[in-house]
Amino acid sequence: HLKQLKRRHAELVRASKQAPSTLRRGWQTYPPWMEIPRDLDGQFVYAFSIDDANAAHLWMTKYGFVVFRNVISDGECALTRREIWSYLEKKVSGFREDDPNTWKKLSETETGRYYDAYGLPPDPVIFTKQLLRNRQNSNVVRALTAILGEGILVSHDRWCVYRPTQQGGVPTRNNLHLDLHPWRYLDGNTRIE
Repeated sequence: HLKQLKRRHAELVRASKQAPSTLRRGWQTYPPWMEIPRDLDGQFVYAFSIDDANAAHLWMTKYGFVVFRNVISDGECALTRREIWSYLEKKVSGFREDDPNTWKKLSETETGRYYDAYGLPPDPVIFTKQLLRNRQNSNVVRALTAILGEGILVSHDRWCVYRPTQQGGVPTRNNLHLDLHPWRYLDGNTRIE
C-alpha cells in the first residue's frame, strides 16, 4: 500500500511541475462559487456538535470544511489567547495587545517576514501549557476522528496571528502547508518540518 501511495505522490509531483503557475492560471484555478448555508442568524456558517458526526462528515464531503462548536471551552480559549498575547508582548519590543497601533511592530522585527507571510511566530514550535492541553483535548480528537476516521496523529507546532489589514496588517499568502509529510511519516521519518 505504501508503494502505491508513493507512486501516486510521484505522479502528482510530476504533474504539478508541468502545470502552469498559479499566477498564470489565475481565477480559473478557483472552484466555482458555492452558496454556503448559514446558521439561524445568517451571520456564520452552520456549526456542528461533536455528537453529530454523520452530519458533519456529510457537510465536509460537500463543502470541503466543517466547523464544530463548543470543542474547546470559553475558559480554554481565553487561556490560549492569553498565551499568544503574552508571547508577542515578550518577544516583540513595543507590541501591546491593548494597542492596535503597536501591531505593525510585528512587521518591523528582524523576523517580521514570518508574521507577514503566514501569520506565524518565528519559533518552529511553541510548547506552552494551554497549547499542549488543546492538542490533547479529547473533544479535539473526537472532532478530528468524526471527519478523518480512526488513527488520528496530532502534531504540535505553533499558532497563527492574522492581523486586520485595515489596522496595519499584511494580507497572508495563500498556500498549502503540511507539518508532517504523510509519505515520510509512513516510512518512519517523523522529523518536524
